[in-house]
Amino acid sequence: MILTGHKNILIFLKIQSNLLLIFIAIFLTLMSSCKESYRIVHENTRENGGAVRLGKFRRESMTVEGIRQWVVTAEEGYIFGLDKESRIVTYNFHFSSFDSEGNLSGEIDAKRGEIDYEKRSIRVDGDVNYKDAGGKLIKTTELTYDMDSKIVESVVPVVIYDDGTTTNCRRGIWIDNENEKQICKSPDAVNVDTGAKKKNESSSTVEDIFQ
Repeated sequence: MILTGHKNILIFLKIQSNLLLIFIAIFLTLMSSCKESYRIVHENTRENGGAVRLGKFRRESMTVEGIRQWVVTAEEGYIFGLDKESRIVTYNFHFSSFDSEGNLSGEIDAKRGEIDYEKRSIRVDGDVNYKDAGGKLIKTTELTYDMDSKIVESVVPVVIYDDGTTTNCRRGIWIDNENEKQICKSPDAVNVDTGAKKKNESSSTVEDIFQ
């Protein structure tokens, strides 16, 4: 009976040992998986203070009906706030916005982009290019986009390229794409390419208000 008791103890210890090894293997697998998805930010990064750094960053927003509102992609993104994402900073930023029917309405490219969920805004800077659905191109160094009203605004000098016409706005620009309105602040010069193709009369016009 004593031998049988020792044998049972040995079997029990062996089972416990195997269970421990299985637990360790599962734990290491989960840790490895987390490392691939989220990288904890260390020193020598492009953005200080971020809790997590993500490579090949992507975020998108959709309505309850499943219609896409906007998509953000970037080379990398830094998330601030682990419990609740309050702010995300990205580099080599690309943004696409869509109208109420899901059609592409505008695109923004910049070196750096910042998504602020609390303010419901996107701010970009560094070689900023904004292009609307009609092909109008705006070049500047800083730009903000309101995620609710879809208003695009810049308070620094802007150059507009639109169907052969180049307009310099010294104090920035304000664009309301939903209501087809545009304000060019303190226009400096308007250059017209006489060889440019005339606009289609059936296309929608954008009201330019110079001030």
